[in-house]
Amino acid sequence: MKNSLITLKLSVVLLAAVLTLGIFIPTSFVHADAPDYIEGDVMGEKDKSIKDSKSKSKAKFKKSEISIDNGEITIDGKVKYNNEKLNISLDGKILPIEKGEEGDRVLFGDLTVNSGSENLKFLQLKVDKYYKNNKASINILLEHKNTNEVLVFQIEIKEDIFDNLSQAAQTNADSLSKEQLSQKIIELDRAQRNKRSSLPELEDTFEDSASSDEFTTMDTDISYVSRSELRRLISDLESAGYYTWLDYSNYSLPQDLVSTEGNFKNVSGNNRLYGNGYKDAYGAYLVGISTVDVNSYSYTSPKRVVLQHTLRDAVTVKYDPGTNKVKLYKKQRGIKFDDIDIALGKLDDDNVFTNHNPNGQLNKPTSSTPYAAKMLLSLVPYGGTVSSVWDYLQSLESKPTMSLGQTYYYASDIEEQKTENDGDVIRNISSGSNDLYMGIPGDYFNLKGEVSDYYSNGYTWSWGWNFTYKPNF
Repeated sequence: MKNSLITLKLSVVLLAAVLTLGIFIPTSFVHADAPDYIEGDVMGEKDKSIKDSKSKSKAKFKKSEISIDNGEITIDGKVKYNNEKLNISLDGKILPIEKGEEGDRVLFGDLTVNSGSENLKFLQLKVDKYYKNNKASINILLEHKNTNEVLVFQIEIKEDIFDNLSQAAQTNADSLSKEQLSQKIIELDRAQRNKRSSLPELEDTFEDSASSDEFTTMDTDISYVSRSELRRLISDLESAGYYTWLDYSNYSLPQDLVSTEGNFKNVSGNNRLYGNGYKDAYGAYLVGISTVDVNSYSYTSPKRVVLQHTLRDAVTVKYDPGTNKVKLYKKQRGIKFDDIDIALGKLDDDNVFTNHNPNGQLNKPTSSTPYAAKMLLSLVPYGGTVSSVWDYLQSLESKPTMSLGQTYYYASDIEEQKTENDGDVIRNISSGSNDLYMGIPGDYFNLKGEVSDYYSNGYTWSWGWNFTYKPNF
């Protein structure tokens, strides 16, 4: 967009309350049928969707002005809500939901309230390329603090005006990293009506052995999710595109998959699903979902144990509880797994680890982030025992980090290790992802270790992994 101030009058969509708005743009864009006021919608009960919570209240946003200048937006609004006269003044920047071409479909205003009536709260400014009837629109949400009713004002704009705003929004996003932009958009989309809480970042700890699968978590368990049915939904959503709603009842999937707030999971053997959901300003749920396969292997020649975690599926959807319909929000983005630690061990008797090999396909948050894993081991006095794969772990002093795919070798049997380590032997090994993370289907992280079974009496082993997870949309 050019640096000169762009002003024009926009056509308007009439809803259920009344709002007038004058945005000034060049004369060629003015709609001759633009009314003197704009009608808005008034939402009542906050837990219902916009389609299911109509109020009898009336509201006007009369003779207001929106100024757009090179991605900066200023709003001076005068609102009449029932018999009450209110005003609000806002300014700030327009941002895309993500960088690149797919971020152009929805924009948000990162706005600051400069002044206004005490009873009026700004919730959200959203610019949608195809909000209704395949037309672009600016949508403004305000809340009356005494009644908790939300005033929704929608203003149609021509697509070329949206394109200009989108270009400016992408420029504004250049100053933010992908993660900073993602976190900002989540905050703006939530537009919480009472308080804005920080996004959860929860940690799960798993430890497995041949006979048990024990874990402690701080998230919500949801109902069983069929992996094949989830993949059918994802395939249909991607085929339908970003603007088509699908009937969720056509899929044999649990309701809590798309209507749980906060972090949640469903664990079924080696198949694990993780998700995060929150309500947007309209009462719809935005839900990120990812599935992970957890596979452990042991080999006899050479004796080697392996643990691998692979991200298989990822999607973010929008779910409207009022219509029981769902649509695509982001492809191949659901949950981000970081601070990943994998451990192998609980070896006993004359069994020790003789090498250490972390590998994977992970993502770097910045181009300068080292593509390397942490290296840890447990040195335990011979004859001593470890009760967990996490016991006595310490950084490998000679090699605290190692590039993914490389192998570090220890002494080749238990007698050599006792000599080399003053009687201690290596019972556990561990590697961590450092600043690298799993977030895209096909990403994986694994750890391999060879075992010296000195007297060939066989061995048992266990594995564990720690991680944090949060939305990756």
